[in-house]
Amino acid sequence: MNNTFIEGGGIDRVMFGLIDRVRKVHPVKVLVAESGFEVDYPDLRNLEIEVVKTKDTRHKVLWMLTTVRNRMLNETGIFHLHHAVLNWAALGNGRRNYLCTYHGWYSMALDPAMAPKKIARAGFLGGTTALYRRMHRVTTVSLTQKEELEGTYRVKDATYIPNGVDTSSFSPTGEDEGYMLFVGRLIGQKRVEQLVQLAADIDMPLKIIGRGPQKDELMLLASKLGVELDIMTGLSEEDLIDTYRRAAFYATASGWEGMTLTILEACACGKPVLAYDVVSNRDVVVDGSTGLLAKDYEGLVKYGRTLKEDEGLRQEFGKHARQRVEERFTWDAIADQYLTIYAKIAEDLE
Repeated sequence: MNNTFIEGGGIDRVMFGLIDRVRKVHPVKVLVAESGFEVDYPDLRNLEIEVVKTKDTRHKVLWMLTTVRNRMLNETGIFHLHHAVLNWAALGNGRRNYLCTYHGWYSMALDPAMAPKKIARAGFLGGTTALYRRMHRVTTVSLTQKEELEGTYRVKDATYIPNGVDTSSFSPTGEDEGYMLFVGRLIGQKRVEQLVQLAADIDMPLKIIGRGPQKDELMLLASKLGVELDIMTGLSEEDLIDTYRRAAFYATASGWEGMTLTILEACACGKPVLAYDVVSNRDVVVDGSTGLLAKDYEGLVKYGRTLKEDEGLRQEFGKHARQRVEERFTWDAIADQYLTIYAKIAEDLE
């Protein structure tokens, strides 16, 4: 049975972690609207990847939907959709040859748009998410999101399958060079400026791995606050993992997430996590055992100081974090759960 993985945006380590395991059992191809794998994932260049491109990016979503729907209706195999907008491509497909995975994707509270646009966007995206209740099979990466799908959108029988991490590559070495680390996009939703302020408030160096429009703004803020900030881009996977391993702890100030892969990677490297007590952070971080979850910024500062000053506590939390990842979040275990669902879809197609 062939599998086609489809993502409305780019492809990242979440998709590749799953694809790398699934392709050992099934032939796999990937259909995306954007790419970047040539740089970030050179070991997977032998994947069959098709990039849907349009001259006018405003029409990218429509073009993607049209392409995906045509493939689903006319090609054999299973289609795994990884973006909620792609629900429209599956709607009304009598062949039922697809699985939709809900990663979570919108927070009205964090939308910087003016009220009319924000309300319109929330309505459209809410309606799009409601389409999950008409999908053939649905999985979600967070227990919180499963509750949201079942409660808010009345989706029945959604299956919880979290993201995973490669525990053989992302592994601890016991190093600790005393800096706070964040990995992710430098955009408003991530609220990285709070981490710069936090670094100033607890007097701690901050390393960031990521790209985004806020880079210059963050560098200027760090200079103003006297923060030792290092923003890195284009790291190899080996250097990325090494940076995780040498951190004191991992921190994020995001107010909304689906299921953060970078938290899993930090935990796999034996690092405690400092984060807000929101959504799927609770699925990964056990407060007081593998990290600390703050209710507000004052709590973030308090817990940041605690982690900075207590190396023994960091080591204890890091050990527990690694154990939890090994028990629950390895890609091999996650892939097995998806393979079971693919087998059920294949039975339905017979």
